[in-house]
Amino acid sequence: MIRALRLVLDAAGRRAGLLGAHARLRAAHVAALSVFATAGAVFLLTLATVALARWLGLMPALGIMAGLCALGCAVVLVLMRGEARAHAAALAAQRRDEAQLLQAAALAAVPPLRRGGGLAAAALSALALGLLAGVRARRPRAAPPEGHPPRRRRR
Repeated sequence: MIRALRLVLDAAGRRAGLLGAHARLRAAHVAALSVFATAGAVFLLTLATVALARWLGLMPALGIMAGLCALGCAVVLVLMRGEARAHAAALAAQRRDEAQLLQAAALAAVPPLRRGGGLAAAALSALALGLLAGVRARRPRAAPPEGHPPRRRRR
């Protein structure tokens, strides 16, 4: 029995080592790919700027490229705001599910305690209410950084 357990644990250890080595190599390849992709993007932007400069002149070409970069920043900011809203909605749903799970667990534990006595049921009820209050309480937010006005709460 112990030999079989040792074989299973050795196989699991080898598998975990193989997965770790694969993850390290994958991360190195992704890092190299991102470096080359960034260099390619810089060269493409340079090529576009030079082509616009030959066609329209230097200042209009630089203005167009700056405007395109600002447009790209605006698109990324809109995407980040949408992701933050989706994250907040998922977090609220998770908190709601946790509260329902705690309620169900508290209700499931009450019937056996009724047979044990009123004191045990009262203690469990107080504990369940405390847990539910703790889950539903809002966590305090961090103070805003220096120079930024405090955030207004949305209703």
